[in-house]
Amino acid sequence: MMVSSVVLSALVAASSVSVAQAAPESSVTARNAGKVMRELPLPAGDLVSTAAFMNDAGQIVGTTDDGRGHYHPVRWEADRSITHLATLNGPTHPGTKALAADGTVAGSAATPDGHEHAVTWGGAGALMRLEEPTGFADSVANDINDHHVAVGSVSVNSTTRPVRWGADGKATMLDMLLHMTHSQATHVNDRGEIFGWASQYNAKHAVRWDLSGQVTDLGNLGGTWGEVRGVNDRGTVVGSAGALNGDTLAARAWPAQTFHALAGARQSSGAIAVNNSDVAIGGIGYDAVQWQGNELIPLRPMPDVRDTKVHSLNEAGTSTGASGKYAVTWDATGQPTELPVEPSTRSAYGWVINGPGHVLGYAQRWGEGRRAVVWS
Repeated sequence: MMVSSVVLSALVAASSVSVAQAAPESSVTARNAGKVMRELPLPAGDLVSTAAFMNDAGQIVGTTDDGRGHYHPVRWEADRSITHLATLNGPTHPGTKALAADGTVAGSAATPDGHEHAVTWGGAGALMRLEEPTGFADSVANDINDHHVAVGSVSVNSTTRPVRWGADGKATMLDMLLHMTHSQATHVNDRGEIFGWASQYNAKHAVRWDLSGQVTDLGNLGGTWGEVRGVNDRGTVVGSAGALNGDTLAARAWPAQTFHALAGARQSSGAIAVNNSDVAIGGIGYDAVQWQGNELIPLRPMPDVRDTKVHSLNEAGTSTGASGKYAVTWDATGQPTELPVEPSTRSAYGWVINGPGHVLGYAQRWGEGRRAVVWS
């Protein structure tokens, strides 16, 4: 299963962690050799592309549109040919949520009556609608692992319940946390452990379902709020949790344990991804950071730039994101490498980095819309 990637747009505040000086420009440029930016091709008639997922095989999932509100869900194969993902002919375009190692996609699609239904898309782009237990009208698949186990939620009216789907599309309802009225499964690892949230009124709890289906509250830091943002195949969880004074702090839960604050966590901090070596990334205020065990490592900005945002992490500990207008990768020591762009590019950023080190992201040229690109 790919390491999760999430935007850090919510993690903005006046607080910050001290950031080391930017790497000399000569060293940044030297590490840049070899990568080339290539724009993802568009189907005939379409003008704009967006993409959010890439697996280690180089398959990419996203949407293209013609600039007039007509969206088309697609998967770019490793050779950059385009596979169109089937729809249910509903009023909204399908929402893709996750991508497995073999190219299977999970998400939701709408029927003409406007209801959303959990689906997966196979190798040829064919759609399989996942089962909804009797009494539920809508559903969504939020994640899928490499064994084709999908997780998400089913709902009717104002009731939301967590669910697990097997590879055959059959649904199993997951247990609810005691006294909670709403719940949703958001992540599943390759072991089959499931993670998500449960809520009641103003309280939102991060939860784990173990292999036997037993639900556990991951706790908080004295407040009433917790959120899972990334998990790994060991069962380590990272995210954010509320403190007694109302602060939002970056948090981690080791396998079978509950949340604790990560090193250096301050108001408006959060962790967003963790790899199978338990290296985590996230943000503290306006600064992108990495955690290696209990060590906090700032992800340094490019020369003459202050801000950093990190979006994704691979198993080698290399991460990607942006520093100012530059798309960058960071090595395990926090040193940035600028990703190359064409001279007409106004800004760019890295969104996903896969195992081989290829980066999926975006580039925007002067006078044009944003386009999905790959650096490899």
